[in-house]
Amino acid sequence: VAQTVGKALQAAYSPAKVGLMLAGLEVPHTHLHVVPIDGVHDLDFANADPDPDSAALEAAADRVREALRGLAAEGVADR
Repeated sequence: VAQTVGKALQAAYSPAKVGLMLAGLEVPHTHLHVVPIDGVHDLDFANADPDPDSAALEAAADRVREALRGLAAEGVADR
């Protein structure tokens, strides 16, 4: 799954790299974060916008969905 999402992010955004991070210190499960990055600083969630625009988030999701479909990924939902 991470490889497929990583390829889609690469196709959609052309970042320098795609970062992969596992997190699960405060919760009894693990989160897998696959993030388009230009440098390691992009993996610092303290730099993230705490109140992102919902239209921008939806546009980004659409962009990733299209990239996944372009890779012939199975099970890509419309929304």
